[in-house]
Amino acid sequence: MKLRCETCELLINHGCKFINFIHPSVNLYMVNLGIGNVVEENVIMQAEVAIGNHCSFDSGSVIAHEAVIGDYVFFAPGATIAGKVTIGEGVLIGTNATILPRINIGKWATIGAGAVVTEDIPDYAVMAGNPARILKFSQ
Repeated sequence: MKLRCETCELLINHGCKFINFIHPSVNLYMVNLGIGNVVEENVIMQAEVAIGNHCSFDSGSVIAHEAVIGDYVFFAPGATIAGKVTIGEGVLIGTNATILPRINIGKWATIGAGAVVTEDIPDYAVMAGNPARILKFSQ
């Protein structure tokens, strides 16, 4: 995620413009979408979702109502977040991970595949398990 961020910033500084790549099956009604995002097939985004710039949503991801997603966030296949979740910059959410409602995820956190997040996550935390626990910090 850091490399994606650094590369995008370098391209922006050289005058590059970005567009979104959205699969035609995805309904973005009532979604606020930044620039440079990739949204693959079978992604569900509900009402009042706000997405930053340069994010990637892999097939089968679900982003429930009123979620706020920062820049450079990556959703692996099948990642699911419930309503009113806030995700900081540079977060990686692993395959089939689930984040329960009203959770705040700090910037540059990593959530392992299949993890079930039941409480707020601090910046730079690496989480895994059910329920998800901090394994280490990756700063």
